[in-house]
Amino acid sequence: MKISKNLKMKLFLILFFAFTSFLFAQKTNLTGKIYNLQTRRPIPFVNVGIQGTYFGTSSNEYGNFKLVLSNGSYNLIVSCVGFESTIIKVSIPNENEISINLKPIPIELPEVVIDADENPAYTIIRKAIANKKKNKLGLKNYNYDFYSKNIFKSGEEIVFIEEDVGEGFKILPNDVKELKTELSKTKNISKQTFQNSDLNFFEKEIIDFTDDSLTLGKFVFHLPISKFAFDYYDYQLLGVQQSNNHNFYQIKVIPYSKIRPTFRGEILIDDSSYALAGLNLTLENRNLMPFTDFKMSIIQNLINYKNYWLPKYYNIDIETNINYYHLIKLDSAITSFVKVFNNYKINLNKDDPLLKNINQIGDTTIHFDSKLITKIEMDSLRLYPLLLRETKAYEEIDSTKRIVSSLKLGGIGGEYIKSNIENPKAEPDTSFNILKVFKYLDFQNNRVDGIILGLKHSDWVNKSLFNYSTNIGYSFSRKDIESNLSLFFPVKNSFVSALEFNANYSTLPIISLTQYSEFFNAISVSLGFEDQFNYYFSRGLSVGAIKNITKKTNVKFSLNIESQRSITEKKYYSIFNSNRKLRKNPKIIEGMDNCILLELNIGSSPYKFDVQTNDGFSSKIEYSSKLIGSDFNYLKVSLGSQFFIRTFYDELFFSPYMAIFIEVNSVLGSFGPQHLTTPQTAMGVFSPLGTMKGILPYQFIGDKSISIHLEHNWRKTFFDMLGIYFPVAWNLELTTGISGLGIWNDSNYLNEIKSDDYYWEIYSGISGILGLLNINVAYNKLRDTVVRFGFSKFF
Repeated sequence: MKISKNLKMKLFLILFFAFTSFLFAQKTNLTGKIYNLQTRRPIPFVNVGIQGTYFGTSSNEYGNFKLVLSNGSYNLIVSCVGFESTIIKVSIPNENEISINLKPIPIELPEVVIDADENPAYTIIRKAIANKKKNKLGLKNYNYDFYSKNIFKSGEEIVFIEEDVGEGFKILPNDVKELKTELSKTKNISKQTFQNSDLNFFEKEIIDFTDDSLTLGKFVFHLPISKFAFDYYDYQLLGVQQSNNHNFYQIKVIPYSKIRPTFRGEILIDDSSYALAGLNLTLENRNLMPFTDFKMSIIQNLINYKNYWLPKYYNIDIETNINYYHLIKLDSAITSFVKVFNNYKINLNKDDPLLKNINQIGDTTIHFDSKLITKIEMDSLRLYPLLLRETKAYEEIDSTKRIVSSLKLGGIGGEYIKSNIENPKAEPDTSFNILKVFKYLDFQNNRVDGIILGLKHSDWVNKSLFNYSTNIGYSFSRKDIESNLSLFFPVKNSFVSALEFNANYSTLPIISLTQYSEFFNAISVSLGFEDQFNYYFSRGLSVGAIKNITKKTNVKFSLNIESQRSITEKKYYSIFNSNRKLRKNPKIIEGMDNCILLELNIGSSPYKFDVQTNDGFSSKIEYSSKLIGSDFNYLKVSLGSQFFIRTFYDELFFSPYMAIFIEVNSVLGSFGPQHLTTPQTAMGVFSPLGTMKGILPYQFIGDKSISIHLEHNWRKTFFDMLGIYFPVAWNLELTTGISGLGIWNDSNYLNEIKSDDYYWEIYSGISGILGLLNINVAYNKLRDTVVRFGFSKFF
């Protein structure tokens, strides 16, 4: 078959254009390194862009950069503050590796600034703060492409790497949506696991360092051009730098306080608009978290896009070192995050075709629709070069490398944790099995029962049908068996939330509301300290209903039927001080004490041991009447509340606070001595907020009482302010407090014990010893000085 010349020419042209289109469509990695012309040292964080576009990248900390370009000729604009900008011509694919030298520009101080009436840096910062809104005027939104790299390291060892490519859209001021399209990662992290974690909280928004503060989780960091900046920072003008036809004021940022989470370093302010154009800041703080040294460094470059300064690049490194008295240590856990922005487009209509993919992701901030690709495939998309050790990590890290087991844990506790992580199926330690015995062993010790040994058990039946808790034991002093049974029935789709049933045949403490459990009291007595309670013997049962109004508020209504009788003191069974004076257990009015009980609890109960400080309120109203078969006729009200107010350095995660504890008790009518009230006193091994440090149990008693406790926890800031760093290093906290008591007794019971009196005490102490211990020294109205040592709350 013959082919005409015209057809041959057409075929030739088609093949030619197809070939050339294919040729020019090929992408080549252009890599390079940027040096200081005078010193020959690499220059980090240099902007490298394509002339006529807003596409580009930045060099890394070693001066290396990388661009992915189609075949053709390009003019690279290379600019960095403090150096002369230069234009480099490159031809792709003929050139794929280049070296660039930048000439430094001497730092200058403009005369107009030197002649200012005040510190010239102050004038510049005031204008930068005043112009923040003006510099964003007219900017409604912007679209961008991005590349991000997240690396987690333990010490110098890379634990995992994750890289992402995608596009984002920001509606000012803070509405950000991002769509990740490609993902590359080391083999030891699953895509789903990592996406659902909070390991990388920097991805959740574009960080704007012109804001007043930077919030990461519960941490708040004051930024250098916030409207309150002069409360936190001093400034020094270092000079004027030039870059890419712009002049920048180079300003040193100096924090006033070592306690507040503030930065030190340098910022760049554009001399015409007074906009933030770059920054290099670090923060080191030991007050953010207990036992933790925290360090954060931030580098950001911005570019001028149509008179708006938008992020081009930022690098954030966070390093934490944890040391809990050398028992548990975590050395140098580092999160390093890099993000490069490209192809900005501003003030787009929401229906713009460019936003088609973004509009499909709904209201989520980050949408993961990533195609998992290999490192080699990511090479053609990466806008920031990998370091040699990062490339090596990609090759060496496999699916067997567990993230948690890579952590540099030390100390006795750290080694134990690490061994259990690395060998989860290993035989448990025998000592640990022995500790499990205490889950079922019931132990009590007081001056009327002596030692009680028995068994206890608590569990759910049929998963969530009901819960039971029971114990049975033998009192060696009374030579009698004691037992208790409690049942708890959750109720669904009903007015009440749960039902309760309790039955007991045992010795019970005479007190309405207390912070101490009988187990705590048993430990204290066993160590030779005073018994906290008076007692009576009870045979009774109760039924009740609970209504959960909110997650933190509930009401309980119950009917108690109880036979009460007196019980006498026997002896102390103690390891130490067993021959101490035996406090008398007073007789009660025996008989049936049937009552209706109403309880209200809001928040965290002030009478429940908690390692944290939480607001809470608890109240109990007891009504006893002959109408319900009782031998008494009384109304008793008991309530307690605690709340905590941050006093200063509010931005700290654990800031100083004032704690307030108020307790009120009153009983009216026909009652017995068992219904009288007494203030809570410090236990030998525990002296929490709400207890009197300077008196003994039952040193005061009455039918009406009110006590108020004010305690200020200065945290570590007191020692920091004085420049005493040893307590800071050991995470010790100073507490000071004052307590007052008013108590009255209009009854005829126990008049030999002090009542109708006022009492006060002041105290100071050190808490946080080994994390959970404290020492308090109290001085009181009785002119006694008392030293208390015991447990404290951790947070």
